Amino acid sequence: MRRILLSLVAAGVCLGAAAWAQEPVTSNVPPAPNIGVRGHVEGLIIPAIPDAPFSARLVVELSGEWADGATVRSSFFNVVARDSQGRVHQEMRRLVPAGSGRESTLMSVTIMDAPKRERIACSVEQKICRVTMFFPQVKLFDEPEGLSRDGKSYLTREKKGTEMLGDQQVERTLETRTVNVGAEGNDKPLVSTREFWYSPSLKINLALKRVCACGSIQDLRVTDLQLTEPDATLFTPPAGYTMIDLRPARIQQRQ
Repeated sequence: MRRILLSLVAAGVCLGAAAWAQEPVTSNVPPAPNIGVRGHVEGLIIPAIPDAPFSARLVVELSGEWADGATVRSSFFNVVARDSQGRVHQEMRRLVPAGSGRESTLMSVTIMDAPKRERIACSVEQKICRVTMFFPQVKLFDEPEGLSRDGKSYLTREKKGTEMLGDQQVERTLETRTVNVGAEGNDKPLVSTREFWYSPSLKINLALKRVCACGSIQDLRVTDLQLTEPDATLFTPPAGYTMIDLRPARIQQRQ
């Protein structure tokens, strides 16, 4: 089963089991009850492969409960895209109360340019784009099933077969991670599940549902999927931003 790591919540209990060897887009967002200590959110990791263009909205909903049983739901969306050259556009926005009608505020834009081997991370608040080296790696790896390296948890993976999600054929997989008693100061096993709906043609997850042992639930889905060449402006830095090149001087001179 191929999958893309989609990890929310920096609480440390519900860690991902598989990933592309490629850096994620991250952002800090306002915390919500039982959704993480600092509300740290990682975006969709998209492999920088050519000849598989698309654009879409990535919609994420988080829910958790207060001690009195009240449920709190938050959501946000990001625009994501990949062109035929393998360039990737990602955004990060702030959480807003689900159903509030408020639009998520754009925090950052990241462009990963595989042909140029550069990553451009732009802060909307600072109006600054920082350029760093980018080494696209599309080799996939899965954490082996069974006991983890540190001996603290046990992972099982169950393939659920193929099905259609919209007009895309996807592979569905369920992972269950059990943290052993005492491994995190817990007096009972901590069980978390992650369910993926993976598109082999696009090499991304089109949906994910994650139920954390801490009680939070993450629902992620790709919507408004277009399989045509994205707008070229998505792969250029925003106008008026200050560019700061953090790459070695010898690399800058080659550009």
